[in-house]
Parts: sequence; structure tokens; C-alpha cells
Amino acid sequence: MLLQPTPSNPELLNAMETIAKQDSPENRRTLYDAILNSQLLVPVAKPLGNPNMTGLQQVLGTTDVEFIVVTNKHDQTALLAFTDEHAVKAWKSADNFYIASNAPDLLQMALEMNVAAIVLNVAGPTARGELMRWEIRSLAAGVLPESTAHVGTSVITPPPDAQVNFIPLTNKPSDKFMSGLKDTFASQPEIAAGYLMQAVIDQAAPHLVAGVLFSKEMEEDAIHNVMNELGDKISGWLPQDEFIDFIVLENENDIPITPSSDALFYKRA
Repeated sequence: MLLQPTPSNPELLNAMETIAKQDSPENRRTLYDAILNSQLLVPVAKPLGNPNMTGLQQVLGTTDVEFIVVTNKHDQTALLAFTDEHAVKAWKSADNFYIASNAPDLLQMALEMNVAAIVLNVAGPTARGELMRWEIRSLAAGVLPESTAHVGTSVITPPPDAQVNFIPLTNKPSDKFMSGLKDTFASQPEIAAGYLMQAVIDQAAPHLVAGVLFSKEMEEDAIHNVMNELGDKISGWLPQDEFIDFIVLENENDIPITPSSDALFYKRA
């Protein structure tokens, strides 16, 4: 049997080391792009096949794989992933068992397992990091989160050739979430109305989108500041496995779903 080489991911490791020194939007985009193009090592609880074979395991056919789930610093469940064998051994020096997984497959698996995070290189030795649930969902959809200061919310830019469809809500959010959403929009005097819907990017799962209708023309920086305020406040009402995007609506005829009245959740008196 031909054994596959153990991945090393030098570009991802370099991006992690760079962002540890300077967390800028440009460096974070480089990191996300490196993650999407990586093949990571994911530890498993026991060897697959040969019980005496440590290190990289071969997944053949319908082999059952038992992944290791840990608790992160936020007391949430998380998967472990490593850039290379050296990072695995920094975490556990002997009796290591792990598989190699393309990042898109790992991201999708994390969503299906309903973990809150993926911890990268938990023991270093040079750089470590953590992808939160909202980042995982964005990256699994093939888009790069652009805002990292707001837990649970993100501004995303779909690829140029991505198909984006807006649809009515398939499940009504909780009363607690809707109440918090309305109060948040009401707290911003520049907002005239808010519309809640879902977006589907290519074949990804639907996610929440809030359409924002301003009462006057706004400069780009001012819009960005309002969106940041919305993100900070709404994050406290979001379920753990959800994230929300924002779109700016030009006018009441710009609502991307019909009837627009079904999406309207807030209108300033």
C-alpha cells in the first residue's frame, strides 16, 4: 500500500505566525485563504487498521473514525487540528494517531458535529489559533469573513462567480432573538427599517441576513460603524450555531424577496 506523505502546510503556519504579531484585515484574509487551501492533521482516538501503526492513519472505505473533542477556553466543545507533525508532537509526544483532512471537509465535519470551534496547534510550538463557529460557517460556504471584532457576526464577500439567492425564513427565530434584533435596530437612529431573510451561497446551507434601510444617505465609514454596532449587540442574541450577515438596501423597492412585508421586522415610527 502506498502511504500518503504527511502534510506540513508551511504557508498556513507562516500566516498564523504573522497574524500573531500583527492582526490586521489583510493578514487575516491571508490566514483564511491559507486555511481553505490547507490539508490539516486531525487527531483520532485510536489507530485505524494496524494497531501498531502510530502517526498518520489511512482512511479506507467506510472506516469508523472517532475524533477527539476537547473543551476550549470558552468552555465550549472543540475539535483539534494541526498544521504538521511537529505541532502534533508538541501536544502529545507519543502514541499519536491522526488523519489528514482537506480543510473544506474538516469545516463541514465540524458543522455536522456541532462543535463550537476548531483549535489549531493547541500546544504551538510557534503559533496557535482558533476558528469560532461563525468563521467555520463562513469558510465552509467558501467566503472569507472580513470582520473579527464582533462575535457571531461577519461581513462576507462571496467569490465573483458565486450564486447568491435570498429566500424567506424557513424557520422563525426565537422570540428572544427577534426582540433583541428589534431593540438593536431601534437603538440606531439612522436606521429606518430592517428586513430579515436568509441567503444561500452556491450549495451552502442557508444563513441569516438582515437588510438595513437607512433614513438618509450615509458615507461608507458611517455605514461600517453602524454595522459594527449592530454586530456587537446582535451577537448576544444569536444561537451558538448561527451567524448573521448585513446588506444595505437602497430603498423599499430593493428588498430581494417578495412579499417584502414578510421580511419586515422593524420600521421606525
